Parts: sequence; structure tokens; C-alpha cells
Amino acid sequence: MERSRLRQFAILAAVCLAVQPPTAHAAIVISGDVEPGDANSWSNRAGYVGKTAEGELDVNGGSDLVSITGHIGYEDTATGVMTVDGAGSTWTNSLDLYVGHKGSGTLNISGDGTVLVGRSTYVAYQTGSTGSIHFGPGGGTLTTESLFASPTQLTGIGTIETRGLISDVDLVFDSAADITQTLVLDSQPDQNVTIHLDMADNPDSINLLGAGWKGRGSLAIRDGVTVDSYSGYIAYSSGSTGVATVDGADSTWTNGKNLHVGRFGNGTLHITDGAAVSNSSTSIGLYPGSTGVVTVDGAGSTWANDGYLYVGRFGSNGTLNITGGAAVSNSDGYIAAKSGSTGMVTVDGAGSTWTNGEDLYVGGSGSATLNITAGAVVSSQNGYINYVASGPTVVVVTVDGAGSMWTNSGELRVGRSGNGTLNISGGAAVSATGVSIRDESLLAIEVGNGSLLQIDGGSGMIANDGIARISAGAGATAGNVYEPIGATTFSGNGVYQAVGGTWDETEHLLTVSDIVSGTAGSTVTIDRSQMQRMLIDDPQTGWSVGASFVPADAAIELNVTATVVSGSMLGELESLLEAGHAVHGAWTFEVTGGYTAGDPAYLSFDLGPGFDRSDLNLWHYDGSQWAEFDAADLTCNGNYASFTVTGFSGYAVSAVPEPGTLVMLLGGVVAVALIGRRRRR
Repeated sequence: MERSRLRQFAILAAVCLAVQPPTAHAAIVISGDVEPGDANSWSNRAGYVGKTAEGELDVNGGSDLVSITGHIGYEDTATGVMTVDGAGSTWTNSLDLYVGHKGSGTLNISGDGTVLVGRSTYVAYQTGSTGSIHFGPGGGTLTTESLFASPTQLTGIGTIETRGLISDVDLVFDSAADITQTLVLDSQPDQNVTIHLDMADNPDSINLLGAGWKGRGSLAIRDGVTVDSYSGYIAYSSGSTGVATVDGADSTWTNGKNLHVGRFGNGTLHITDGAAVSNSSTSIGLYPGSTGVVTVDGAGSTWANDGYLYVGRFGSNGTLNITGGAAVSNSDGYIAAKSGSTGMVTVDGAGSTWTNGEDLYVGGSGSATLNITAGAVVSSQNGYINYVASGPTVVVVTVDGAGSMWTNSGELRVGRSGNGTLNISGGAAVSATGVSIRDESLLAIEVGNGSLLQIDGGSGMIANDGIARISAGAGATAGNVYEPIGATTFSGNGVYQAVGGTWDETEHLLTVSDIVSGTAGSTVTIDRSQMQRMLIDDPQTGWSVGASFVPADAAIELNVTATVVSGSMLGELESLLEAGHAVHGAWTFEVTGGYTAGDPAYLSFDLGPGFDRSDLNLWHYDGSQWAEFDAADLTCNGNYASFTVTGFSGYAVSAVPEPGTLVMLLGGVVAVALIGRRRRR
């Protein structure tokens, strides 16, 4: 029945536009600010009921009104009231209808009147507008390709036929709810609005789907159901919240055009457990003030974008997580593209991939972070880290962990226009046909696990006009020699800075320094021209911490006293931890002699096996209080968690205890509980 009515409407609209039959206008009453002011002039034009002031238009007595686009309450100073009343009374819009565009709009349908909309109906379109559709005595029907409205904006008793819906309802497509379904809105007094939603595939129809119009809405696709739509919107308006979940093998959401997650509001999309989403292009966080979060998780879970993918676009905040073996693909990728935007992409775990068929731009005019960890792979043609110099942006790419890779079939530019940072650690690899490092940009490579920047298979060129920092932590074997940059030609006016060893400027090799051992609370002294590493142990706690330094050109003594944090200072730190976390190393440092604040030093906390980079939180003590510490080059492979600092005071690492420790802790809790019970008896 619903499909039949829609076909009838399509035929009616086509006839109205193509042959322009005579329409009955005898019972059309116009008053106030209405444009055109003559009902005979509405055909082939946009109609305004309340364009800048108050206006009212009544269609009754079986009359027909035809327009291209309808606006009720157009400007923010306007108030418009449109009434379609009586059997045979119709208003046909071949394109869109706005009930409250910028101003206040009311559409009344009563007495079995009919409103036909060839594309979308928007109720309270722009921020600050108000709008409502009221079905009065005798009700009526609104037939529209897509409906943008909240349940509270639809009152009375009537029927809406639509092939697309963006609303503040919980919409489910699963084995129990077909893609053609009926929603009944009856939560308000005297409200009984029936929405017939038909999402059956029809390439000739425009149908939009999503969640979150003015308030909170959700969309769920599961149980292997396939849903097709023209475009998708999650959190369309300012202040809205939308959550969409596509879950399970063969569950599919296909958009012929774009998908926007967080257009003006706060949008979230989950693609999980083998589900698939596809569309043309995407923005995760589109306009200023919006927030978008997309998580693609699990082997077989895919998100295919035929066009571009923006993570944080026009002053928005975007986050993309690709985990558990999931795959995301697109043409060009952009993270934090425009001024005021922030973007973060995390690609984590073996089998997790982000394929950019063309270029990947990390940081435009916004602050961007890309993390490729635990065996994940990102690919692109050309890679740019901070490609537009604008404002105090922070742009960091970290590739960490064995098997983690960023492969560029073309060039990689670290700071194309602005300043960028690229960290390669934990045995990860980055490759490109050529690499350039802009002035003040940073390339940081940790060598202990064989991390590598490979340029054109080892025969390419690196143009370094910034800083290339090569670090060896406490876990690196003394005397080992590493070639962290595979290239034939080294050019530019930048520096190669060794930390924890010495750099051969001719052969481009790092030789790891010997290491001096010390005890907590005692001063350890090294001559930085001869040795650049130390390891300090605390027998009482079992904690150890290493420190690596830049070599000196001439003999200079460096004195370090590292002390374990305890007492109230430790208690203050523990009070800040997440539930279940424990401190796995906390030290204060006093450094005198051959060290200048601002110079890099590489700290290594011995945590033992079983920890991952994502498990850890870092902390810094500034002499008065603890605060979380953001170390972009944090790596955790084997026993050590290592990261760079540029000054000494207090540092700590916390994490969920490893399984063996957790069992011991739980056992202790149980024992204490049993003792307490015995005492109470």
C-alpha cells in the first residue's frame, strides 16, 4: 500500500511539472507576508508563507497549490502558518519543504487534506528556528521522500508516508523489523501520528537515513539486514545526538552518496563484528562545534568510502578508531583539515588497515594525531604531516610496534608547510620513495627493536632540514650498531641527534652506548662524551629506570640521583588513577652538571613483560602536583616503557596490573576479607 501511494505521488508530481494542468484556486486564501501574492503565480516558483514578517495561507475547498520549494517562516523575523484543509485540497512541492526555515513555521493538515513533497521535509531547519506539523480534525496525509523532524514537532492525528527519516527516535532494522515498517508517535496528549517508512531499494527515489535531528536518536542495523539510502546523517543539527550501530556479519548500510557523522551535533557510528558500511565521501565531525566518533572493530568489519574521508573538518572534532582486524578505505584522507578542528585516528592491531587510495594529509590547519600500533597497517600514495602552516597546531604521527607500518607509494613530507612530528618505534616501519623533513620538524626513531624508515628500498633520498633524533633506551644491547634510515642520499641542513649512543655522520649508523648501573637514592655519574646511558635499580620495590642522553663533544660529567616516590606523594598519585590501575614505577630525578633543560633525554621504565602501549598512562610531577603526561613517542615492547622528556622532576607509569600480579592482588583482597570475617565472628 505504501509503495503504491508513493508511485501515485511521483506520477502526480511529474504531471504537475511537465504539462502544468489548470489548478483550482478558488478556495485559496492569502493574508499578510506571502510571496507570490497570487496563487496563480506559485507554479514553477518557490513559495514563501511568512518571508520576512507574518504571513498566512489557507488551501481548502478542494483547491490545489503547486510550487517548486516551500518555505513557511523563512527569515528569522518571519512567522508563517500554512493550512491545507479538506478532502481534495492539496499542496504539491516538487522539491523541498521547510516548516520553519530561519523563523517560525506551522503546517496544519486537516479534513483529509494532502501535502506532497518531492524531496525532503524539514521541520525547524536552521538553529534558532521553530516549526511544527499539526494534523487537525479529520487528519490528513504528508507524503515526502525524506522527513527531518522530532516526535515533539508532529502533533494531532494523521499519517506520514516517507522513504527516509532523520529523527529523534530509536530506529531498528533487524530480523524482527523489516526495512518497510510503521512507527506510531503517541507519547504526547492527543498525538497519534503514524509514520510509514519504506526503505526498500529504489534507485529512482531520494531517501535519507540517520539519527539525531534536534534531540537524541539512534539507528541499529543487525541480524544480516541490508539497508540502502541516498545519504546518511548522524547528529544533523546543533545540539543533537545521534548513535548508529551496524553490527554482525552481512549487516550492511549502503549510502549512494555521502555519510556525515556529527554534522552539527554529536554523532557516533559503530561498525562491528563483520558488518559493512559504504558511501561516497565522509566527514567525521563536519561543521564548527560538532563531534564525530567512528569505531570500526573486528575481523571482517569494513567501511568503504569511494571518495574522501575527513576526520575533523570545519572547526569540528573527529575521531576514527580502526581495531581488531577491521578495514577502512577511501581516496584522499584528511585529519583536522581546517582551522580550529582536531582529529585523531587510531589504527591498532594485526590485520587492522586504513587504505588511502590517494594521498593522506595529517593536519591541515588543525591539530592532528595518527597512531598506527600493534601490527596495524596504513597505506597511501603521498603522505603529508602538517601540510598547511596555520596557527599553533600540534601534528604527530606515531608508528609503534612490530609489524606496524605506514607505506607510501610516493613521497613522505614531515612538515610540508607547518611543523610536524613522525615517531617510529618498537620495531615499526615507514616507507616512501623520498622523505623530506621541514625546518623545525622532527623525525624520531627508537632503534632497540629494529625500527626503520625505508626510502625507495634503501636507494632513495632523505632531505633533512629539521631534526632526525635516533634513540636507544635501556633495553638496547650495548655496542649494537643500527641503520635506522635506509637511504643512499642524505641532504639538507638539518641535524642527526643521537640519544643513548653515538651517530656516524658518514655511514649514518647509531652505535649503542655502554650502560652504567646505579642504586636508587645514590648519585650516578657519567662522562657524556664516553657514555650516554644509565640504569638505576631499587631493591626494595623492584623498580628500575633507565635514562639515555645526547653525547657530548668534549668530556663533561653528568650527575643523576633518582629516588623512588613514596609516602604522601605516592598516595596523591594513586588517588588520580583509573579504577583497576596501579603504579608500576614512580621516580623523582635530580640532575646536575652536564645537562641543559630542554635537551632530550630518553627514560625507560622496567615494567616486565605483558604490557602494551595502550595499557599505559604516564604522569609528570612538576614539584607540587601530578598531572597526566603526553609523550607522543611512548613505546612499550619487551620489558621497558620508553619515552622522551626535556626536563627532570618526577615521572611515573601506571597501568592495569599484568595477569599474574592481578591474581596475586585479588588473592590478597580475598585473604583480607576472610580474616575480617573470622574477626567479626
